[in-house]
Amino acid sequence: MKQNLKRRSILLLCTLLLFINSSYIAYAEERPIYVGDIINLEIENSGLDLSEVEAAFKDFEVMSIYENDESITLKIRTFDVGEKVVQIGNQTVSIVVVSTLDDHDKTDIYDEMNPLVVSNNDVYLLLACAITGLLIIVLTAVKWAKNREKKVKDKTGYEEFVESVEENRMSDGQVLTRWTVTLKVYIESVYEIRAIGKTTEELSKELEQACSKDIYELLVQWLYDTDSHKYKMSAVSADVEETLYKRLLEIGQRLHMIEVQREAIAS
Repeated sequence: MKQNLKRRSILLLCTLLLFINSSYIAYAEERPIYVGDIINLEIENSGLDLSEVEAAFKDFEVMSIYENDESITLKIRTFDVGEKVVQIGNQTVSIVVVSTLDDHDKTDIYDEMNPLVVSNNDVYLLLACAITGLLIIVLTAVKWAKNREKKVKDKTGYEEFVESVEENRMSDGQVLTRWTVTLKVYIESVYEIRAIGKTTEELSKELEQACSKDIYELLVQWLYDTDSHKYKMSAVSADVEETLYKRLLEIGQRLHMIEVQREAIAS
């Protein structure tokens, strides 16, 4: 009887320990939004134009934007701390961004536990179980971090650009707006200037100072051409869309060459 009671006590304590570990991990994932975090937003599609949504989030870096019949989905990030309130049509979006240096209050949940009385042998067994479980968690976390780091390093800015161009290639009347955002994100990556939220005229002035004449002409001409088609009442023809698509990929290749040359010089 005493042996069975002792075994049940050990089993109960191990179960409580696993529950505490899992509760701590779940709590760690529900954290605030920090500077530089990628924020996924889904906004109800109530007839909004993608250019309006892009303009509303001008204080953020828009990583990608696309829509379907029910919603508009964005990936954004910012490096500014504080609360930002964005008004989109009749919808209000409030985003609070905190610094990674802020201290957070923590509660030691172990203080609330009533430990069971067990023998020394049982304590050693429990300690061995706890160490084994901790090692498994640590090794899994290290492996996950290495895989994530390798994945991030393997994907270049050019590969992300091409991937975004292909993902946003949907003939729904907004493809040119999505491609414009994709190109502006890549421009910011290559030239380290602010492109999102600026008009073509405003951006062209900065590009004139930042890049060579040939790539400047390619970029500005493509942006003005897409603007002329975006604001027409008629839909863009398949031939025009295909031509702009090929020109966009050519621009991406030219920007990628600039990146490669800079890396070669730096090394």
